[in-house]
Amino acid sequence: DTFLSVEECRDILKEVDAAGYHDSLMWSGDPNNNVLWRNSSSFLCQDADVGYPLCERYPAITKLRKRMASVLQVNLEHGDGMAILRYLTGGYYVYHHDYIPESSLPTTFRNCGPRAMTFMVYLTASEEDGGGETHFLQLGLKVQPKQGRAIVWPDTRAESPLDKDD
Repeated sequence: DTFLSVEECRDILKEVDAAGYHDSLMWSGDPNNNVLWRNSSSFLCQDADVGYPLCERYPAITKLRKRMASVLQVNLEHGDGMAILRYLTGGYYVYHHDYIPESSLPTTFRNCGPRAMTFMVYLTASEEDGGGETHFLQLGLKVQPKQGRAIVWPDTRAESPLDKDD
């Protein structure tokens, strides 16, 4: 619950607010039922110049990424960058899996393979009326946002790390 301090969360948010968010609406792409899967804003940075700002330009984000890499015991080069999402009232992301197949992001996949783990940090707390939780349907578990709280989960199978973990 205290992976980041309140001050560290504020520093990251200041960097992202200064850099700017972009809309991250995501549609299902199904021509028969093209529904909105995600309604949020995003800030993205990468380790290589692939059209997004370089993460190293942001000291607070760099500090966070190094701490995450240390906990996971992986090098930053083996990650797929950083996404910081902002959900306003009414924002959402429907149930989805964080596994990234090669067909979805071929450049990222060539660098690090499928996303093996997701490491998520809440930079703000939920509002008084609740909401904002991360729901793991198959586990029947809801994690409430708490500023500085980190959660980590696998996206691939331990015995077969290229395969999606349902």
